[in-house]
Amino acid sequence: MIKIYRYWTLLVAALIFFGIPGNASAKGSEEDSRPLCLPGFFYDPTQDCNPFGPTAYLLEMAEIGFTFPETPLPVKSPDPTLSEVEFKYAYVLSERAPIYLNLSDAVEENKSNIV
Repeated sequence: MIKIYRYWTLLVAALIFFGIPGNASAKGSEEDSRPLCLPGFFYDPTQDCNPFGPTAYLLEMAEIGFTFPETPLPVKSPDPTLSEVEFKYAYVLSERAPIYLNLSDAVEENKSNIV
């Protein structure tokens, strides 16, 4: 019984000793206590924020040459003369033209569809 009492006493003493929280203090300079810069803006030294987190990634990408949001591609209408073709590939004289499934049907004139 005395052994059990000793074990319980040691257990309670250990819980009390290790369970007491210590003082929490931040280590570092005053600059580390500033908030992070918003990711939507590029870092400016006059801002009162740290260029870490998403802003650091955006700065790194900007140094490489990538900006966010990405710049749109230049759009231009194509030249209308590109739609004109010199050669005629098919010319339908009548109102209805037959369509063949393969070459042998065309030779035998087995019409599968008519346009």
